[in-house]
Order: sequence, then structure tokens, then C-alpha cells
Amino acid sequence: RHEATAQRGAFRECFAELLALFIFMREDFDGLWLRQQEIAFIQWHDFSSFFHYLSYAWKTVLAQSDEVLGLDMKLPFKAKGSGNYRKLLMTELKEWEEDTNHCLTTYDSCAPAVRPKG
Repeated sequence: RHEATAQRGAFRECFAELLALFIFMREDFDGLWLRQQEIAFIQWHDFSSFFHYLSYAWKTVLAQSDEVLGLDMKLPFKAKGSGNYRKLLMTELKEWEEDTNHCLTTYDSCAPAVRPKG
């Protein structure tokens, strides 16, 4: 869904959806949402494709300017840490990516055995 939204040029809408998904996944990083995925053992292609499309959607959206995404907000006051929201987001996304990749290694041993042939 996010890939289709990004492709039609609704970048701010897609950014909002991706950010909401990121907040959900980031806040639950004892990893339960990820560790309790029976689909990984049953439908490996569908499970692994989610991460491929999520990555593609983020790359497509983040290729847009801060103005397009609404990251160029000017606050009416000087707040500590305000400004450069893209840098902050990229730091958070990178940390989440590393944590997620580490968690996904639990599925590495079963992936080849459950991949569909063809």
C-alpha cells in the first residue's frame, strides 16, 4: 500500500503512514510484533517482501525534499533540538533498521527451507 501511495506522488500522505508504522514498530521493540510472526515460517516470501516494500517506500519518500514532506517546519520559538528533522529521523530509522535486522536473523535458518520453489 505504501509503495502505491508513493508512486502516485502523494508523498506527504505516504510519509505520514510510514511514520505511524515506524512509531508502532519502534515502540514495541522488545520485538514481539516481529518475533511472533507465524507467517515467516509458512509464507516466507510474503513475510520477507514486507521488508523489501517498506524499504522501497522509505527510499522513495525520503528522496523528496523537506518542503514536500513537511520536515521544513519553522517553530515560532527556539527549541532545543528543533530544526534538522531529517537528520533526527534518519538516525532513528538507522537504529531501528539495525535492531530489526538483528531480530530477523532468528528467521535466517528457516528461510531457505520454507521458500516456495519456482
